[in-house]
Amino acid sequence: MATKVENVQPIKDKYKLHQVEETLRKDFQAGTRNLMIFRTGIITLLRCSDVLSLKMNDIYDENGYPVDYIHIKDQKTGKQNDIYIKPLFNDLIEYRRYRLKHHIKSIYLFPSIWNLNHYRKIKDHPISRSRFYNILKKVSQNTGIRYLGTHTMRKTGAYIVYQQTHNIAFVMHKLNHSNEGVTMRYLGIDNDSDKRILDSIKWNL
Repeated sequence: MATKVENVQPIKDKYKLHQVEETLRKDFQAGTRNLMIFRTGIITLLRCSDVLSLKMNDIYDENGYPVDYIHIKDQKTGKQNDIYIKPLFNDLIEYRRYRLKHHIKSIYLFPSIWNLNHYRKIKDHPISRSRFYNILKKVSQNTGIRYLGTHTMRKTGAYIVYQQTHNIAFVMHKLNHSNEGVTMRYLGIDNDSDKRILDSIKWNL
């Protein structure tokens, strides 16, 4: 059993993010699925368990096109959430084409039983959180990026939103946090980050 990463952090570097995504895509038999899990977690800011429980009919309409919003129940809080997924549109179109090409018939968006040539239905269920954690652990070993875990996707997505909007209230809302300090720690905004922000400010108004 893999040792749990104690200090999971967001990926703050564009090169490292690309490196992780390429490793997920290339280094595993189910690379297309694994990369799509990762992208979905970043863009929706959902917890890993909620990402993995998604079904095809949550995501695609009767014509096979991705919907703009999904309506899910948060597994941790029990709250109903409306999640905007339109930024994933192109990824989801390509992912569905891939599933059709390889005859993957699972009702789950991210099925557990996966083969690049065909889908063998033993018992239809999604990939488990522990299995995806082990995949990320291997990515960590392959890339040397030691702070990866199942929270990496959500933390990275939140960090990207914050860096481009500087709207901490919006990020708090998306993460369902009630305390700004919790959100700042979640984003990994530390003293070094404070220093970079302060050094970039033009103090002469």
